[in-house]
Amino acid sequence: MRPAAARSPLLSLIMPYLLVGPTLALVLLFNVLPAIQTVNDSFYRPAHGLNAAGKPSDFVGLQNYRDLFDSSHYMGSRFLDTFR
Repeated sequence: MRPAAARSPLLSLIMPYLLVGPTLALVLLFNVLPAIQTVNDSFYRPAHGLNAAGKPSDFVGLQNYRDLFDSSHYMGSRFLDTFR
């Protein structure tokens, strides 16, 4: 293998991206995209059946969050003691 000084300048410029790129792609694929999908799905009514596109059928916006924070079961949970 040639010493670092003998490498082409182009290879020296792209080598870090070639090494880090696959890791970033996997992080995006398995962490970021599912998180975005989860937030998107939270704006739909949970349905027993799915529409033709495989999505829950009724868009409800922030209603799921309103129901969550209006729920006495949730508001009385020990999880919220963390924030008190």
